[in-house]
Amino acid sequence: LLQSAPDAILLVDSEGFIRFANKQCENLFGYPTAKFSGMHVRRLIPDRYHQDHDGHRKEYMAHPTRRRM
Repeated sequence: LLQSAPDAILLVDSEGFIRFANKQCENLFGYPTAKFSGMHVRRLIPDRYHQDHDGHRKEYMAHPTRRRM
């Protein structure tokens, strides 16, 4: 199901490392799908957002709830 989804889907662990990326991620970010595994999500986010994103990720991992992206 995740591979056939029309949207790009990344699964990221609590440390920020990508554990899964579907084919749409390849189309969106330009990396071959196999390259995503083990890549840090920061590589896909502009530098100016790194600190905020780290905080959001840590907060989510501490209190996982459904939230808007």
